[in-house]
Amino acid sequence: MTIEKLWSAACSGDLTTLRNYYSGVCELNRRYHKFGKAHSLIAGAYRNGQIETVDFLIEMGETICDHERSELKEVYYRKVVLAATALTEWFSRWGGNLNEKQIGYVGDLAAALAELKMEG
Repeated sequence: MTIEKLWSAACSGDLTTLRNYYSGVCELNRRYHKFGKAHSLIAGAYRNGQIETVDFLIEMGETICDHERSELKEVYYRKVVLAATALTEWFSRWGGNLNEKQIGYVGDLAAALAELKMEG
């Protein structure tokens, strides 16, 4: 599959095309070159609001280019916040055997998440 077709699929959120590509023998981290720079498929999806596609590409093992790191920190930040939220919810429901120190850590994490939500 050409990089142009992969880029188009990433930018448009065409998960069917991307799933077909990754289900076979595929090459990871192919770059789309435009305007004198290489661009990752993750960046193409992100810039076009295709967050589900971003998540899929990360799961498949795609990575971003070094020059995209500052722009795409939000993607990884969002994944950390979602994981931390799920963790605090789980401990709130099922963490009956925690010691005081562990309960404090969960409480601190929950407070930090609440603060982030108020800022965002």
